Amino acid sequence: MQVLNIISYLILFTAIGCGKNSDSSSPIAPGTSVVAVADLAATSGFTMNTPAQADALAFLSAESELYNNQPPAPKTSPCDSAFDLIKTQANQASALINATVDVTSCKQQELSANADAGTTWTVTSATAKLYGYKTCTAGDLSFLDGKTLKDLSTKSPSDILVQHCTKSTMVFDTQNTLNANLTISGTNSTVTYATTTHEGSAGGGPCPHTGASHNSSYDDSCVYVEKSDITITTNGTTTKTEDLLKLTFNGVTDDMSSATSVWHKFGTIAVTYDNWTGSLTYSDSGVAPSYSLAPTGGAAVTGTLTVTPSALTLRNVTAFSRPDALKVKMRF
Repeated sequence: MQVLNIISYLILFTAIGCGKNSDSSSPIAPGTSVVAVADLAATSGFTMNTPAQADALAFLSAESELYNNQPPAPKTSPCDSAFDLIKTQANQASALINATVDVTSCKQQELSANADAGTTWTVTSATAKLYGYKTCTAGDLSFLDGKTLKDLSTKSPSDILVQHCTKSTMVFDTQNTLNANLTISGTNSTVTYATTTHEGSAGGGPCPHTGASHNSSYDDSCVYVEKSDITITTNGTTTKTEDLLKLTFNGVTDDMSSATSVWHKFGTIAVTYDNWTGSLTYSDSGVAPSYSLAPTGGAAVTGTLTVTPSALTLRNVTAFSRPDALKVKMRF
């Protein structure tokens, strides 16, 4: 696994900016995101999954958006290097990444290497689309210009935060698909995974972030949405299922001074995950958040989340964190 996990890269894009050059102070044109607002709603024709309590809690405990510094898992992916050379365009006032990466070959390697006995994957196509746009009104983002994702993986989030960009807005979106043929014990199926993520405002645009004295704060307009649609056709019968996660931030602050600050420091996060709704409450970066969650039509359950290592590395943006979903989580 890469040394810096994906949470650290999120920190770099949500709370930083440094360096100076002759770039204009006018923001770069943002272009068009790979995700539309309509993409964030439940998909017509798909059946929402209804995970059991244990599965829902396991999923949330592994969700990197709920951490400040999530422990990394000791696993690498053949797709890590596919994203190394993606470059950032930046000037003093803004930074942009907009890329499409063909990951067909590396996903074939990954799925084949992790297949169970009697299971064969044949990937016909796999594509990852990334879009991120950040503006800075109190600092300088020009150091990001021309930097690759591999370059940025060596940066220290806390050192950079202390120096620059205390007021910013940020959006990061991904849209990813994988098409494959799957054979299990002689039975053939066609499989399509489609995953969409959005980190920004509920309306699809950017949301504000502030940083000062080693702390980084989310504006209350910030949300994270992740949708995974899976279509499987076997012997002429097609099933379409969906997982949909929405997190809404309220007063959430991170302590950026130490890598041991595992969780968000303060605040609450409203949670909707498939048939579960509720909230998480944070009291300290070293203490797991408490949850109160209820399934549709059921009684609320309470407790605390369990620290769970990330299944994703910094540049492994098309890793499968679960066998039934294509998770694509890459933040600028």
